[in-house]
Amino acid sequence: MENKFQLAIQEQLTTTLVQKAAQLPKNFNQTKFVQNCLSALDSIDGIEEVEPASVVKGLMKGAILGLDFMNRECYLIPYKNKDTNKKDVNFQTDYKGERKLAKLYSVKPVKEITTELVREGDFYEVEVKDNKKSVNWKPIRFNNKQIEGAFSVVLFEDGSSVSAEMSKKEMDDVRANYSKAANSPAWKLRPGEMYKKTVLRLNLKNVEKVFESPEQLRAYEEASEFEFNKTTAAPAPVVKNIYSEPVKQIEAKTVETVPTETQTVIEADSVPVETQKQEQEFYCESCGKSISWAENTYSNKHFKKPLCRACQANEKGDK
Repeated sequence: MENKFQLAIQEQLTTTLVQKAAQLPKNFNQTKFVQNCLSALDSIDGIEEVEPASVVKGLMKGAILGLDFMNRECYLIPYKNKDTNKKDVNFQTDYKGERKLAKLYSVKPVKEITTELVREGDFYEVEVKDNKKSVNWKPIRFNNKQIEGAFSVVLFEDGSSVSAEMSKKEMDDVRANYSKAANSPAWKLRPGEMYKKTVLRLNLKNVEKVFESPEQLRAYEEASEFEFNKTTAAPAPVVKNIYSEPVKQIEAKTVETVPTETQTVIEADSVPVETQKQEQEFYCESCGKSISWAENTYSNKHFKKPLCRACQANEKGDK
């Protein structure tokens, strides 16, 4: 990377981080983030052909989400913008980043997330017992045979779980019809990780998340590898997000559920960003702890009073 370009990125990124400080996650380490970004950019071919302002815009999405470029929790993909005829970048999360965000912002505390590839010769079955479905996967050691599919399981602290599976054909169809960059280096060089991200991202639609701000939600949605509002021969069903208008999602096979009475997914009405008063401070009515705008909005809708996540969990346990 040319030194002049690197200095421009460093200056613009530092300035923007200061200007957008209110949108950054709690305990955000600005110095470490800038250093890691500069190191990560060195490994991206063609990044110096992109306008520094576009690069900084992509990096800021990672900052708002609290993801680390150097740790490959997210990345930038240079591409030629057909509208401007100039080089631009796509910001995307890696499956590591998806796991991290799910654990940080899930309404129900997440204990573990397992996402794996199923290859030819592996043992894989779905079992139903006592109205619960479970995944039984026994891979062949060091199996490098053809990928047949992938599955993802999210296990919550309370013992409940959600999961999804997709065949390789289904994932290839998603890539062909919905991917923003179907021929990106990530797909060419790390197809296994991209298949895992495909089924994980889809399964995480079943995990209700409360982000700290609308900016985080917007960055999360824009970071998706897939654009489900594309016009295709097979329209995807609509899934409602807790903060935005309904977004389109490709349908996957649900392979694990918990008993019906615990499967209820709570949906909140969309809240126009223009009307949100994020500058206002909110506090938990039970313990007095400072809470985010998102926590306040969610809690008032479902508990009729402002509560932090811990007190929300206690409130649910009392019912």
